[in-house]
Amino acid sequence: MQSLAALFVKDLYYRLKVVPLFIPPLRERREDIVPLALDLLQQFNRELKKRFTGLTPGAAELLQNYPWPGNIRELKNVIERTMILAAEGDIDAAALPEEIRDYARGGSKNGSGDTAASDLDVSPTGRQLVSLRELEDDYIQEVLAATGNDKTHAARILGIHPTSLLRRLKKEQAE
Repeated sequence: MQSLAALFVKDLYYRLKVVPLFIPPLRERREDIVPLALDLLQQFNRELKKRFTGLTPGAAELLQNYPWPGNIRELKNVIERTMILAAEGDIDAAALPEEIRDYARGGSKNGSGDTAASDLDVSPTGRQLVSLRELEDDYIQEVLAATGNDKTHAARILGIHPTSLLRRLKKEQAE
């Protein structure tokens, strides 16, 4: 016999499933990172009774270039941790957690936010090392070629939703 809570959760799930929403990950919405960070800053100002005023341009750039594997939860944790540990005022790049600063130090950045290739980026076999993004883009093109540019079939092979593939291709064309 199912508990009342289990029935409630099941009912809630089906009520929410009426209109499914796809929200792209934060790394695909870089223009949203700084406004979200500033909103979180104001929220934590109230909760923590602090007086932070914003982000320096350097801090904003570091936040925008970071890949955010933990999505909005990670951004929220980074802002809260920084506000707990830093002096009030504008949050500068030095106040951000080490993993954010270390990511930026991983190499020089080109216009797309990917690490620029150098002569040192070669595997022991002599093969040029590329970013995961470049590798994915090349593979997507390979799958599209193999399927005769059938995007639905290619998405099925890639294990992603066709809209995700279309969004990815559109973004690739814009770059």
